[in-house]
Amino acid sequence: MVEVIQKKAKTPRLAALHVCQARGAGLPVHEVWSGYVDKRVQEGNTNPLTMRFTAMHILLWVLTALTLTTQELVTTSVSPNITAERGKQVTLDCNVSSSLNGLSVIRMQWWHGTSLLCSVDSDGNITPHRESTPSPFHCEYKHGQLSLIFERIVPLECGKYTCKLRSDRGMANAATWVDLQECCGNVEDASSGDKHTCTFHHVYPDGDVHWFHGSHNLSDLAKHTTTKQVDKEGWLTVRSEMRMKHSDKPYNCSLMNTKSGRYIGSTLIQVSPIQRLYIHHRRAATLSLTDASTEYNAVSAVREENLRHASIRHTDAHTSDAKTKKDR
Repeated sequence: MVEVIQKKAKTPRLAALHVCQARGAGLPVHEVWSGYVDKRVQEGNTNPLTMRFTAMHILLWVLTALTLTTQELVTTSVSPNITAERGKQVTLDCNVSSSLNGLSVIRMQWWHGTSLLCSVDSDGNITPHRESTPSPFHCEYKHGQLSLIFERIVPLECGKYTCKLRSDRGMANAATWVDLQECCGNVEDASSGDKHTCTFHHVYPDGDVHWFHGSHNLSDLAKHTTTKQVDKEGWLTVRSEMRMKHSDKPYNCSLMNTKSGRYIGSTLIQVSPIQRLYIHHRRAATLSLTDASTEYNAVSAVREENLRHASIRHTDAHTSDAKTKKDR
């Protein structure tokens, strides 16, 4: 077979093609190529020095052809991009296919970014690396398919997932992306005097709090404070606090997704009669303090003015006495 290929290879380009054929057929590539060079020299078609330059000239072309041949021999395909629901199971499949029979898997792996999640060897033994992710998962392997199965997806596990293959026919890889639907878990509210607090748990990806009184958005008018915290799984907790004024209408605390602009969580806050009474007395006390402060400031101003005039009179009297003594 090798001799037949060498005889057909009349030009360097044909020789390169036959090298690719030899590789696909499992023949010794170096024998095919060196045999072609020796035969051309013996026939007197060229000399060894010229042959070396010719070999270097087509080396890049040969490597490209070999790469394309390898890619045709084995390929991997993965599940399409997934946008998962909060708390739902997610499965990523990686399948191996080959244009030739008898493909042997040496190693197959699932990666998340630069973290190895699981791998399978030539004997079908699976090795998980569960320290690489915060939520539970496991891998399954059957008939050239490696499946990565999450019980649920958390924000830190969103991103790029890559399946890598090493086989006796070459190497291949393919990637897919996993994301979470925008979501907000439970919403809590609490009141203390004229202060009201709303807290949104398990928020993804991010959110801004808007306060409403009836149909009026108070976010830019009323003073409120908002804090955000991220837990070990990447979930966001958003907490906002605002002082309420005396009113019979309820207040609404809503969370808007900063990415989509949609409201993903809200709670309605009804001011109780006790809170209205507290707010009323607090306001009255504030007004009383304001009136008392105003009166005190007015008295202080009069007192300062009297002291200033007394000081002026004392200075004038001292000046007059000094002048009288001088005249004497």
